[in-house]
Amino acid sequence: MFQIEPKTLRDYVTDESIKMPRFQRSEVWKEKQKFDLMLSICKQYPIGSVILCCEVNKNNGITEKWLIDGRQRYSTIQQILLSPDLLWNWAKKALKISDKTSEEEICEKFIDYLEVYTNYDKTEHEDDPESIRDIDDSTSSSDVDDESDDSVTDDAEASDTTQPGQDASSENKGLTITAKRLLDLLLFCKRHKKAKNYGLTQVFNFAKYIKKDAKFSRNFVVAGDTQNRLSGQKTRVFVNSYKDNCKSQKIDYKDKENFLNYIDDEYEFIDKHTRDKYANTILCNWDTLQLEAIGFYEWAEGLLSNSYIGVISVSNASAADEQKIFSLINSNGTPLNAAQILSAKPAWNEPITNLGTSRQESIKQVYKYLHNDDVDLEKCVKWDLPACLFVEINNGDILFPFSLYKSDESKIGKAITLGFKILSGLYLGKVTKDAYDELSNHKSMNNSDFSDFVITLNEMLSKMGGMSYFQTLSSWKLTLSSLIGENATVYFMLAAYYMYMQSGRANAGTTAYKIFEKNLFIVLDNIIEEYINSGWKGSSDSLLASKLKNLKNNYKSNELLKAYPKDEWIKVIDEIMNQGTVSGKDIKFDLIKPLAAHYYCIKGKKCNVTYEYTAEFDHIIPQKAFNSSGLDRKEVKRDAIYNIGLLPKGTNASKNDRTLNEITDNSTLVNAVVEYEEIEREKFEEYSSVLNWSSLKDYRGKKIKEAFEKNREEFLIG
Repeated sequence: MFQIEPKTLRDYVTDESIKMPRFQRSEVWKEKQKFDLMLSICKQYPIGSVILCCEVNKNNGITEKWLIDGRQRYSTIQQILLSPDLLWNWAKKALKISDKTSEEEICEKFIDYLEVYTNYDKTEHEDDPESIRDIDDSTSSSDVDDESDDSVTDDAEASDTTQPGQDASSENKGLTITAKRLLDLLLFCKRHKKAKNYGLTQVFNFAKYIKKDAKFSRNFVVAGDTQNRLSGQKTRVFVNSYKDNCKSQKIDYKDKENFLNYIDDEYEFIDKHTRDKYANTILCNWDTLQLEAIGFYEWAEGLLSNSYIGVISVSNASAADEQKIFSLINSNGTPLNAAQILSAKPAWNEPITNLGTSRQESIKQVYKYLHNDDVDLEKCVKWDLPACLFVEINNGDILFPFSLYKSDESKIGKAITLGFKILSGLYLGKVTKDAYDELSNHKSMNNSDFSDFVITLNEMLSKMGGMSYFQTLSSWKLTLSSLIGENATVYFMLAAYYMYMQSGRANAGTTAYKIFEKNLFIVLDNIIEEYINSGWKGSSDSLLASKLKNLKNNYKSNELLKAYPKDEWIKVIDEIMNQGTVSGKDIKFDLIKPLAAHYYCIKGKKCNVTYEYTAEFDHIIPQKAFNSSGLDRKEVKRDAIYNIGLLPKGTNASKNDRTLNEITDNSTLVNAVVEYEEIEREKFEEYSSVLNWSSLKDYRGKKIKEAFEKNREEFLIG
């Protein structure tokens, strides 16, 4: 299923067969983290392992390798190889230095930082905000750029150029050869950096000596850069081309004359005088500028060629297996979700076409949330369809917090994975991770069928939003998934969709629609009863699959489903209030919340406040009062349905853990308690004492049982 092999860092980042999945954690490492990785490489510390998903593409028989973990290290190592002068920028953040910091201070800070980094013990600094791992990048010294000319130093200026070893340099303090070389590179970049260009690129900047044409820009300038900054990567390519040319001619690339001849052959100088001026510059500075820079490129490549990383190749594994393997290997890292793993599967990377502008915009939005600018949106793939489902669903906040998913980037993985779960349940009747693998090959996984589903689903959700039960739920800004969990809500959505399709997508007011509406309530009412009885506890994948199968096998669009008996509901409520149990097990607050919300919805008790608010499940007699009391089984009395109400929580209207007597100076809050918790003002004194919990049980218990006896029946019969 998997194998591990060592690979040099150079081979790892130059392996063109490695592909980047569409869903990768975006490159979020800051400069300090990148610099720390370079220190680990220099010290020959282990830098962990990376994971490749290796799978045969059934269309062409080629084994594809997808990087599912290790993107940060991959991109950082690649930057070190292609543009090592970036290390100066990273060092500035890590060492808290600037372009104007003296070389002596740079050396001191480098050595101090290296010592702390080498001796750092995480267990000794967990609470120390000043530890080396917790330095705030935002406090680094500001850079003051040198605004002088960006072209290479003339011979007249050469005498002012600090040479390696003249200042504080690295000839000191017991540095290893590799650490010394890194420090020399940093000092070199600092000496020769200009306003727009890094040190290693700047010493090869001969633009002002040659005639302006597209060749220099093409070979040196960052593509599309309006300031004509030189590219470190392109400069490295230039250096390697020069060395390859010398090798082919069997001449020494270290000879300055050979370098001048190469420039002569490749570029056209403005005139003879200018050519002579540049030649004089090279003659004066070659050993300490261009040749030294070439040496740094060689050193970086050599370092990466002699440093290793563990490459774990996973093959013939399901998404569930890969997720487990990753969790075992990388127990301290950010966990991979199913959607990330699936984005590395060849079957999910098959192209889809004829998407239309609207679908392309939805997919574009997904990658905007992912901060992934590398994806070619002109070449969309199957993975993009379930990934963009949460973007395309309208009016869905009665079920899932889709609006939150679109505004909170930390929820993006959950939102995308939800799309795979919904479509797996829709087309396969199951929602296991293995089902996600199967889904890619389903005949309906195409843009046309996906569009039909989205259109019909949004149509159904819009009609559901007009039902009184969901109007009440929505008024409290509650989602069904926040009450009964994801799997139970997925089942409800798919059951609703199936029944809606069986009704012929009936319009409101028709007999078919009325049956659909009542059956919708019956399904939800049954789910809530199952939920508070812990029926959806733990892994509920199999329960969802069996319930979907049972519904499809037995559902008749012109008949009502079997509702949970009224007398059984009353028994459940009586047991909760009188025994503090459900089916003999002590009640839990999280199991009572959906019952409390269900009570508010069947009674139609909407939240009608005009100020900004969120819903608060309030303990009428505060938790602290029960917790500090000597009551027997105080926890179940505290969390019983009669002591739980819904209140709108606003900036100036939050009851929190106060007694009713303690909020009497806040008229907004008093009015909310009276209206939404149905506590009359004259009873505030009585229900501020935990000793009167039994009286509260009788008072509110009567209202709750009445709602389940009468109001609930209206949804079933009315």
